[in-house]
Amino acid sequence: MAAFRGQVRRWCFRSRGDDAREAYACIDRLQAPLPHLPPRERPLPPPEKWGAFGPLAQQRLTGHAVVALLAFSALTTLALAAWFYRAAGDPWSWRTLVALSSDGLALGTAALLWRARARAPSGETSRAHVVVGIAIMLLSLVRVAGAWTLASGVLIALTALLLVPLARVLMRAA
Repeated sequence: MAAFRGQVRRWCFRSRGDDAREAYACIDRLQAPLPHLPPRERPLPPPEKWGAFGPLAQQRLTGHAVVALLAFSALTTLALAAWFYRAAGDPWSWRTLVALSSDGLALGTAALLWRARARAPSGETSRAHVVVGIAIMLLSLVRVAGAWTLASGVLIALTALLLVPLARVLMRAA
């Protein structure tokens, strides 16, 4: 603060020349605290803009969606490993292929969402990537068809929980 005061003093004396009274008045004006300004009343934004809270919020939500897709992929990989470990006979079936494809597609969609998040300075993400991620997660539930066990209930519940961040990004992008 002392350095700032010294700079103000030098500037005021240089700009005012020989008139010391004006130089000291300049110093007093520049170092005086700002008067209290009353808060400016701002009108509310129109209702169609109430959902837009800025690019940082959108990027944060997109990051949550990426983490949800990565967690879905990790849980699918874990379920596949358990399936291959427990399978007595041939573990390959259409359910295994659905799980493998949904695992790979979820990883790819997470990478695309991350790339779109990093490239868009305004925070806007592609709705198509989010819709594809939701479709992959919902189509992966096809493998539960016909086999209702505790594991299938847990699979449905975890998939529904992991769909929430993607749905939030989709609603925000609308």
